[in-house]
This record gives sequence, structure tokens and C-alpha cells, in this order.
Amino acid sequence: MQITKIITDDTLRELREHGTEEFPFQYNQEEIKKYDEEKIEWHWHMEFEFVVVTKGSVFCLIGNQRIHLDTGEGLFINTRIIHSIENCNEGVISNVLFSPDLIATDKSVIHKKYIKEFLESDSSHIVLKCNEKWQEEILRKLDGIFAVCRRKNIMSELDVHIRICDLWMLVSRHSSEIVKMEKMGISLRSQSRLRKMMEYIETNYFEKIYLEDIARAANISKSEAIRCFSLGMQMSPVEYLNQYRLHRARIELETTEDSIMRIAVNVGIVNSSYFTRIFKKVYGITPKEARSICRDAG
Repeated sequence: MQITKIITDDTLRELREHGTEEFPFQYNQEEIKKYDEEKIEWHWHMEFEFVVVTKGSVFCLIGNQRIHLDTGEGLFINTRIIHSIENCNEGVISNVLFSPDLIATDKSVIHKKYIKEFLESDSSHIVLKCNEKWQEEILRKLDGIFAVCRRKNIMSELDVHIRICDLWMLVSRHSSEIVKMEKMGISLRSQSRLRKMMEYIETNYFEKIYLEDIARAANISKSEAIRCFSLGMQMSPVEYLNQYRLHRARIELETTEDSIMRIAVNVGIVNSSYFTRIFKKVYGITPKEARSICRDAG
């Protein structure tokens, strides 16, 4: 299934459901160049995700890491990890997303022994290469899952479930190695802090906000707030605040009759000339031009 845009809420959580409540599993085959700007924008979800490059190459961005994947290489992305994928060379990917509950519910001994450690670990991702025997085996098992999913109208939920459990058993066997290998990834704790700060910004963007206010939302220091944003979003908290204010301003320009000066104040920018300057820097046009384009299109 090819989609061309990732829709998220204000915390970057992807809004599209993956599978159903009865069977929380989703398979996709996607040409990255068909997305806006040839990239899958920053997002996160509660499901585990396995990605394999089936043609060309892509860049996977997780925190401040930019991971180059060629054909045949893959990636495991833990739950709640903010990530993005960019086209590099006609990149095509196959991926599966599934809830941990597909393997076992959180009350089961299987969850406690084989899933919980991943949910609570600092492992954000695993790069899967063919030169490691166990990683190559994971990639082969993923190819088998993709093949089952590509069968038209006869995908067997039981077959997929068995294969996912078999895949996870292999991942679990190497859990201690994985935790050591990916300590340099952005931790789930940092991701949680980042989302708390983003939620604070998106709730209070129209107020006068200082860095210490943003840090306080996650109960951390200002330096740790800067570190979390640098790792997770590759920008500073203040840069994110300004980006979000401009995003809200563009919505108001297109949906209200308020003056440009009033809109600037509404989003927390009291200097209208500064507002026009940074708006043009980000969008390439002035607020007045943005409003005019929207009206002409309507």
C-alpha cells in the first residue's frame, strides 16, 4: 500500500491506524520519492517497525543519526521513537508495523520475559546488515513475511502471527547484544521528555515562553532540554517554538480575516516586521503573499 503523506498530531504521533484492533499489523511497500519532498516526515507511533530497502537506497533519520541503507539492508525501530526516512537513490522500502500486543498482551509471561525489556530499554533502533549472521536471518524472515503479505486476497492472519513471533524470538535471543550495540541511539526517556516539551510549546505558543519554561515542562535543566531537541529534532527548543508559531500563523492567514499584525500577536510574536522576516525565510513568501495565494486558490 503506497501513501504519499504522513499525518500527525501536534506531538508528531502518526494518526493513521496500523491494522485493526482485532489484528494490529500493517504491511506497506513505498516509493519514498512519491512523498512530499521525497521524504517521510518526522513521526512516531506505538508499534514496533521493521524496514527493509528493496530497491535503491534511503536515509533513515533517528535523533541526530543519519543512517544510510542500501538495497537489502534494514532497520528495526522501537516504539515511540521519532524518525524520518528520506529518498537517496530511487529508494523503495517494504515495512511492517505491529503492536507488541500482537505477540502477547502485557499481562502475559511472554510480554514480561521477551517484550518488556525492549519497551523499557534505551535501544531506539537496530541497523540490520547482511554481514552479521543473525541480522541476515532477521532480514530473511522479514522477506518471508513480506511475501505472505503480497499474496492477493489470501493473507493468513495466523501465518503472519506465527512468522512475527518467530521473528521476535530471534530478536529476543540477541537482546543483550542489541542493548549494548545501540546505547548511542536516542533513549526512550529522551523521547518522552522531548514530547512533553513539544506538548507544552504547542499548548502555550501564544504566550511569552522562555527556555526555562520549556525545560520545566519535562522537569529537566535547560542544557538537557537543548540536548533532547538536538538529538530528537536536530534543532533547538527556540527554533521549534518559532517553527510552530509560523505553522499556526499560516493556518490563521488562510482561515481568518485577522490583520497580519493581529495574527503575529496571536501566535506570540509581538514584532510584526520580525514576523514577516522569519515567515519569508521559512516559506519563501511574505504573510501577505501567502494569504493572497490562498484566496486565489479558493
